[in-house]
Amino acid sequence: MSLVFPLAISEFTGMFKVGDMDISLSESRESAETTGGDLLFADNGPRLWRGYYVPSRIVHRDYHDLKGRIEALQIGNRAFLAYDHVTPGLKHDPDGEISVTLSAKLGQVENDGQSLRIKGLPQGFKLAFGDRFSFTTQAGAIAYHRVISAGVEADATGSTPLFTVSPHILPGAAVNDPVVLFRPYFKARIVPQSVRPGKAKELRVEGMRFEFVQQVKP
Repeated sequence: MSLVFPLAISEFTGMFKVGDMDISLSESRESAETTGGDLLFADNGPRLWRGYYVPSRIVHRDYHDLKGRIEALQIGNRAFLAYDHVTPGLKHDPDGEISVTLSAKLGQVENDGQSLRIKGLPQGFKLAFGDRFSFTTQAGAIAYHRVISAGVEADATGSTPLFTVSPHILPGAAVNDPVVLFRPYFKARIVPQSVRPGKAKELRVEGMRFEFVQQVKP
């Protein structure tokens, strides 16, 4: 069966464990100093999620399967779904026991591009500062956000109050877009020239590493 892009979690990132990884929001701003000595800052384009994976020691029989998928992703704009292996769940639901059973959706999206609310939650369900979630717009774009508000708790209707997220909300986000709270993900591409194949040691391969960057467009 041929690979279908973007590669689903089960077809790539869910196939290996990680020894080291990171997912962080890139900084996209520039600065300039005025004649009076003030330092001015200005945003310079959208902020993208970037990261790297270091798969843990891989047995030889799995190495070539994984390497083949990486090589397939090094062609054009082919993408995969990236997620955080280390902390895939919310602070108050780390194993996703509640989150995976929910049909959460966007309940409101403010025009400020920074605030929204989520509905379809049980009363008292909490989102903590720093939690992450993703949602897919009707156009097929995948958004990945971090909660940067405290005290976010669902009310009796199953809806959170408005809360702030980072980065700015994608154009096209709308009420009823489905929300993923456990193992949230985003579409990513491998950064050119970033792949390290690793070295074979006895029956395993160690040191494989590659970097990735978010792809915003569907």
